[in-house]
Amino acid sequence: MTTFDTAVGTGADVLNRSKPVRVLVALRISCLTDESTSLERQLADARAYIAKKAAQGLNWVEVGVARDAHVSAKKQHPMDRAELGHWLRERAPEFDLILFWKLDRFIRKVIDMQDMLRWAKGHGKKSW
Repeated sequence: MTTFDTAVGTGADVLNRSKPVRVLVALRISCLTDESTSLERQLADARAYIAKKAAQGLNWVEVGVARDAHVSAKKQHPMDRAELGHWLRERAPEFDLILFWKLDRFIRKVIDMQDMLRWAKGHGKKSW
């Protein structure tokens, strides 16, 4: 069972029970033959996690899904991915939190994580 310990969001607003937290679900897989982490499984687990947060009284709302298939996190920075990169560059004001299945679905290099934390801070977002 995936716990979704890792997300990038806007800090205190993520825990605010009255204000909706707009969640972007980020999916990535490098090889479509791996059923254990298929895009469908990642999405189903993410939606179940969002529903769990709602049941806990948190007002999380899915606002979009960035699906990146055939993408290596070792070779491609999150900003350079077709769908996630589009959300990060063009649609950042539309979400408060990026939710991903596991950290390795988001990044594989420490430098990429540093870049994304810098991006989050520059866009009024906070790691959570």
